[in-house]
Amino acid sequence: MYPDSLKVLFNDDGIVLTEAIPHSGTTIYKEKKYVVEDRLVSIDVKYNYKKPQRKSDCPMVMCVIPSKFLISNGKPAITDTIKVLMK
Repeated sequence: MYPDSLKVLFNDDGIVLTEAIPHSGTTIYKEKKYVVEDRLVSIDVKYNYKKPQRKSDCPMVMCVIPSKFLISNGKPAITDTIKVLMK
C-alpha cells in the first residue's frame, strides 16, 4: 500500500480534501510504503467546503480514482473509479 498515492475527487469543486488517513485497527499508515496482509484497511476522510452553503438537493459524490494506493502482485488493485454517494 502506498498511502501518498491515494487520489480522491468530489463532484463539487467547492469541496477540498484536507486529510485522508488510511488505518487498520490501531495502525495508522502515513509513510511511503507498507505491506498489509489479511487486514481490513479503512480511510478517514476530512474535507472542507469553500462555499457558504451546499445545495441539499444535489448529493455529494466522492470518487476514488485508480492509482497505486493498493497493490496486489505488483499491479494496482483499484483499476476503475469507485464512486461513493455520501449522505
